[in-house]
Amino acid sequence: MLITNQDKIFGVAMGLHNLTLRNFIRLSPLALAAGLILSSQTVYSDEMPGAPEASPDVYSVLAENEAMRVIFGVWEPGERDKWHGHPPSSVYYVTDCHVRAFFPDGSQRDLQRQKGKTRARNRAVVAHSIQNIGTTTCRIVMTEIKSDE
Repeated sequence: MLITNQDKIFGVAMGLHNLTLRNFIRLSPLALAAGLILSSQTVYSDEMPGAPEASPDVYSVLAENEAMRVIFGVWEPGERDKWHGHPPSSVYYVTDCHVRAFFPDGSQRDLQRQKGKTRARNRAVVAHSIQNIGTTTCRIVMTEIKSDE
């Protein structure tokens, strides 16, 4: 199998030098498949930017086409992203993550997510902001489904 530079860059970005993008996709089909099978056509708020647009220092787009985009997110301890929203999506936790989610109504929720776990939502996640309240770097891979509208 041919390993491309993009594959190698993905592995280094993930902090896993042996991991290529192709192997990641093979090892975590649930994370990517969950994103592909989400059926909701909900559009997230037009006033709220997407994660990579709001916080390019935290989120980077790994791949994108007309149906979906794959995003890599990295929060250092104490780092907080800017307010943003997501269309229906799935998340794969590359590392353990202890984060605090902030919402426009002033509420907050502390979340602990384990490395290797996935979550999927078939509804848009409207305005929120995430802060890493843990002591280690939090890394995720998210697959967002684009609306047909």
